[in-house]
Amino acid sequence: MTNALERLRGFCQALEDAGIPIAPEYIQEAQFDRNSGYTSAKRLLQLLPRPTAIFATNDLMAMGALLAIRDAKLVCPKMFQ
Repeated sequence: MTNALERLRGFCQALEDAGIPIAPEYIQEAQFDRNSGYTSAKRLLQLLPRPTAIFATNDLMAMGALLAIRDAKLVCPKMFQ
């Protein structure tokens, strides 16, 4: 999927430009849906050290990530109700 690869390249380039290293395990391959966002976020939240931010490539994945964050009893600023 070209669009997904372009988003990944842009994400990696932005981190590189900012001097922020990224561990390969922080990049999760997923579908563009809520369930994939949830599952990927659950995996990310189990890593040590745990990421301090999650970049979702679309709104559905972001919604799934927010649900995983809530289920982990973490707080995301301005999270939906």
